[in-house]
Amino acid sequence: MKLTTRIIAILTGLALLMTAFAACSPSSTTSGGTTTLTIATVNNSQMVQMEQLTSQVFEKQNPSIKVNFVTLPENDLRTKVTQDVATNAGKFDIATIGSYETPIWAHNGWIVDLAPYFSKMSAADKSSYNYNDLLKPVMASLSYQNDPYAVPFYAESSFLMYNKQIFAQHHLTMPLHPTWSQVTQFAQQLNNPSTGTVGILLRGQSGWGMNMAPLDTMINTFGGQWFNQQWQPQLNTAAVQQAVTLYATLLQKYGEPGASTSGWQECLN
Repeated sequence: MKLTTRIIAILTGLALLMTAFAACSPSSTTSGGTTTLTIATVNNSQMVQMEQLTSQVFEKQNPSIKVNFVTLPENDLRTKVTQDVATNAGKFDIATIGSYETPIWAHNGWIVDLAPYFSKMSAADKSSYNYNDLLKPVMASLSYQNDPYAVPFYAESSFLMYNKQIFAQHHLTMPLHPTWSQVTQFAQQLNNPSTGTVGILLRGQSGWGMNMAPLDTMINTFGGQWFNQQWQPQLNTAAVQQAVTLYATLLQKYGEPGASTSGWQECLN
């Protein structure tokens, strides 16, 4: 299947961090002195690379430690890790979580305030770490009551990708700041099911880090919001309804086949 105009709307939903579960550690040590650590993480390309680097670098430098990765789709990872921590089951030594979990886990007391640890750093360590270099919007999403409870392994944002070659073939030009009306027009012009070419690619699988990522972006750009300042739901406002309607229309008319099963990794592939 050829993918022409691509929308990979991601947000900072997966500002991942490593969280250690010391109180409920399932790590095991063999008679030979080898310790096995179990890490739960999401099955995207960055974490696959981390797994490869762990075996190529970390385990060679630390031969007495064996790292076992459990990689899961984001929805499954969130459910399993949250259940594991909430019930103190102790299946994982370490897990990656994101900006969705951070304030909730901080409120529940499952993770600790990192501010005291940063304040105890030596001047040399503070200079080397350079905390102020971390992106402020990312750190805001990883904070609770104005204190950091996580630091990012990586972060994501919303952006639009398009196929320059196909645009050129159709004598189309992508504006520097395209509107959703223009994106819709491009998708309509380029969509050609007879040749296996789809006009647009959007995440359609249900989930906070799945279809909610592009939909959040669309709602924001239409001027909508989930709640107002008084925490009153705004789902029935014109802006939200217009954004949701356009999102569904784009996928149904010009999107990839089987969009309801397309998540972050499927769209990237």
